[in-house]
Amino acid sequence: MTRHLTLLCALALAACGSTSGRGERPAKALTTEEEASEMAALATAGSPLLDQRLPSTDFVLFDQEGFPFPLAEQEGSWLVLHFFPESDTPDCACDATAFTGHLWRFNDMDAEVACVTSAPRDRTLRYAKKYGLQSPLLSDVDLAVASAYGAVSASGELVRTTFLLDPELRIAARWDDVKSNEHVEDILETLAVVRK
Repeated sequence: MTRHLTLLCALALAACGSTSGRGERPAKALTTEEEASEMAALATAGSPLLDQRLPSTDFVLFDQEGFPFPLAEQEGSWLVLHFFPESDTPDCACDATAFTGHLWRFNDMDAEVACVTSAPRDRTLRYAKKYGLQSPLLSDVDLAVASAYGAVSASGELVRTTFLLDPELRIAARWDDVKSNEHVEDILETLAVVRK
């Protein structure tokens, strides 16, 4: 219980930070590896749903068009926040297109989708055009936001991780080491359950 309270306090403090972008303060990555493991451990056995919803870390990143994406402005709707590494590989193509192909289904459930990658903005723009992305592709070059969410491996690499944030921007569910082409249906099913 004490460990869970410590984790909640750390995440609440992390929510006060903001991340890099032009002129913004860098995010303070308060989520340590141990805290990220505890967050994952809070998930109900066999389910991505957390036993208790945790506050998300606030941030501002820039999308492929150069527009700011402040997390705070997403309050009021569900948000799927998907982290994936930078590379133009078949797996990343699945990351890029899986969500776009089902975006209307997310929108029908009052949910938005934003993907976060380590690519700089010029590459995210090329990538978005190449795959016809319709949702924001956010550039997190220094991995400050990914680190704050516990989506970085011990070796410092971005790991495919997805979070479902509720309309109050609390983390309702978490999926680790995912493959998007198999993963979108899981998110949609979970979203249908938690919205009831």
